Amino acid sequence: MRAYLRLLTVALAATIIGLAYQPAPAALYIEDDVAKAVKSIAEAIAAGKSASKDAEALANKKGIDLDMVMNGFKARSDDGFGVGKAGPGVGTVDGIEALIQTLSKKEPSPAVTKKFAADWAQAGELSRAIAEVADYYATKHKKAKDNPKKWKEYNGDMKKYTEEFIKAAKAQDPAAITKAAKNLNDACINCHSEFK
Repeated sequence: MRAYLRLLTVALAATIIGLAYQPAPAALYIEDDVAKAVKSIAEAIAAGKSASKDAEALANKKGIDLDMVMNGFKARSDDGFGVGKAGPGVGTVDGIEALIQTLSKKEPSPAVTKKFAADWAQAGELSRAIAEVADYYATKHKKAKDNPKKWKEYNGDMKKYTEEFIKAAKAQDPAAITKAAKNLNDACINCHSEFK
């Protein structure tokens, strides 16, 4: 009987430990196939090509939800895109969302702008690609279904201000970068306040 109880205790402990160490749900990360698709859309947009068919295909792909796409805004440490090729874009900032928030609050110096402008433009291009995909959730997102017109309006603001941010980054214009980042951040806040 003691052996049976010990075996039962070990089995129960293993089960509890196994449950404690379950991986997080897939929606918490930007999946490899989602990341590749968003990057491809960003490259097409940067090249001046239409990416609407690819964005629609990603939005309609089985098992892909908007949260999975939006997770690209996170830092690399949280399995998002991060900023730049090798590390943070401003000090310790390594997420597109955090970058936009940081730049919306304080104008970067000309030296910092020159150093990171290409990384910021790339972050803007990824943001623009995410907005392109988000457009197709106007009738799919559980909260957007009630007001798809408003969803499209907010998403249009995101596209507009992302394009302004990309342009400012490419021009290495600190004041324009901060203005575009503030407008983009406000657009995100407005949309999230109604639809998140």
